[in-house]
Amino acid sequence: MDFSLMNLGEGAQFAIQLVIVLICFILWREKGGIALGMLGGIGLIVLVFGFGIEPGKPAIDVMLTIFGGSSNISNIAKPVAV
Repeated sequence: MDFSLMNLGEGAQFAIQLVIVLICFILWREKGGIALGMLGGIGLIVLVFGFGIEPGKPAIDVMLTIFGGSSNISNIAKPVAV
């Protein structure tokens, strides 16, 4: 028996993909900051390798922009010990 996420029906694939995206969103809400870029990358990797979805260039650019922006903000917003 060969089990693959790509062998499932469209409805089942959509439901699993939605759950993956929601899990990443909930984890980001808990962690905040740079976790948005990291979890976006993890979700993208799962969807690409698990479901064989081809990522577009905008998806990767957006993920890297969010990752870079949130890392810069987290460095700026650190309290300074006096």
